[in-house]
Amino acid sequence: MQFITDKHELMLRNHDLFQQEATVYSENMCGKLTRARGIKLSELLPKLEFFKSLGPTSSEILWVEEFLDKHSRARCCLPKGHAGPCMHKLDAAVPSSFKSKIADCHRTPGDKGLFMNRAARHFPIQLLRSARIQLGKVDTPFAIPLEFSGTGFTTATAYFDWASLLTLQQGFVANDFYSSHISKYREHAEFLARYYLSSYRLKIVNDEGYLCDPFTFETLKLQWWNEGHHIQFGHVLPVSDTEYRTRGMNIIPMTRETNMLQGDRPWTQFIEELKVHIAKH
Repeated sequence: MQFITDKHELMLRNHDLFQQEATVYSENMCGKLTRARGIKLSELLPKLEFFKSLGPTSSEILWVEEFLDKHSRARCCLPKGHAGPCMHKLDAAVPSSFKSKIADCHRTPGDKGLFMNRAARHFPIQLLRSARIQLGKVDTPFAIPLEFSGTGFTTATAYFDWASLLTLQQGFVANDFYSSHISKYREHAEFLARYYLSSYRLKIVNDEGYLCDPFTFETLKLQWWNEGHHIQFGHVLPVSDTEYRTRGMNIIPMTRETNMLQGDRPWTQFIEELKVHIAKH
């Protein structure tokens, strides 16, 4: 079978374009490579050897190895000019209410079989979903689905956005981590609110100035972050196997109900289709 396809190449071309055009991150986010790779080589190498045993071509092996060197390196998601060491994950830094959900910036959803369960999004062996059918029954997890994958850069931008948006949560209280960064994160949050409104007619901050559900405009309640899956990790443009979509300027918090309504449609398509159905009544 073909492991690395034209979609993989398109993924990286779109990634490079986003990195060039999303200057808000080069201007405001640190983005430096961190000491920690974000992926343990002791865990990666056996999976890479298993991948090689499945018969990929030399060029496919080279693609994975080059991705590992270039894109499977964690990057700092703190504001540019920050004091202290760089950080590539903020799960333990943000207030505890938000720890579980912000972790989705770097971890893939739960899975089984050949696809790893909650792995780093910048893991280098990224395969199409069709690999599950083509390879048959494989019980050794060694890859992640292409549509849920990313790079060290996209992961950093995701964290930068969510750390920023949390400052607009009703009832948010800055902890020690935020005491040094809140002004720059809040500035970016205000940029995101303007960006989503102008680009997608999507309102993520209501008239009270708090994070809200983009469909109902209801203020997101602080306790909802601790109530199972009530607040979910929403994508304005749905996940794709031709473009990394779990990245900055594309992920927002929304209620479970709204996430289910949107489904796998782009936000603007969801709203326009909804208008058509409502007009029939």
